[in-house]
Amino acid sequence: MSYYTADPLSGGGMRMARTRGLASGMLLLVLGAWAAIVPFIGDYLDFAYTPTSTWTWTSGRGWYEVAPGAAAFLGGLLLLFSANRAVASLGSWLGIAGGAWLIIGPQLETVLDIGSTGTPTGTSNGVIALERLFYFDAIGAAILLVAAVALGRLSVRSVGDVRAARRREAAAAESLAAERAAAQPVAPVAPAPATTTAESAAPAAPGRPRPGDYHGRVSGTGRARGNGTPCGHCRARRQRRQPAASPALPPHAPSPRRRDRTDHLLERDTDSGSLIQV
Repeated sequence: MSYYTADPLSGGGMRMARTRGLASGMLLLVLGAWAAIVPFIGDYLDFAYTPTSTWTWTSGRGWYEVAPGAAAFLGGLLLLFSANRAVASLGSWLGIAGGAWLIIGPQLETVLDIGSTGTPTGTSNGVIALERLFYFDAIGAAILLVAAVALGRLSVRSVGDVRAARRREAAAAESLAAERAAAQPVAPVAPAPATTTAESAAPAAPGRPRPGDYHGRVSGTGRARGNGTPCGHCRARRQRRQPAASPALPPHAPSPRRRDRTDHLLERDTDSGSLIQV
């Protein structure tokens, strides 16, 4: 049973960091430039192939040295400046093709009728071997190795690529949201009326109901009373909340909440406010 329900490393399919092909691109630039230029300046170093004249163009130099060197140089440029995985991979394949042609091309010189590579001008076997290595075989193998390593690195999606892709997506979403928010018209907000201290301390208007009056509702009608006078239910409730002022009793009168010796209860008349015996 698998516990992986989703890919945690989503993103970064085609986009990648520019530093992924930085080192490989620089190496391909140097090696490709050497392979394309060395047949024209080798005579200055006494390290050349025939013809020995400098800056002399021949079809053999163009097909067997300049073309593969230019392909490797172009591949290095793509690796160095591209942040797209497909474009950088194309640069790697150009380097692989250029390096392979530097190795295989001179071996097919007798079969292909496209020019001659010439002969080494070295006077000893060691110099001749070095000229052959640094003109074709060793330079081609180095270009092929660097381009193959770069292609292998490009085929792997690293955690850094995923994080960079997520950062780009988040930045794009934020910029899109900001553009949409800026495009929407903003309704003008009316300023609040300025109130002074005297106005805030003034009593409420007589036409509005006061707090505690059930907001002016009239019992049984369901309509609001607009003149500010409370309804009958509100008046009764207000009277019940206010304590009734008890009149002063004579000194000899017993307390209204006590029973006298005759065991009768004194009650207060609600109309006249005097005490009566029950």
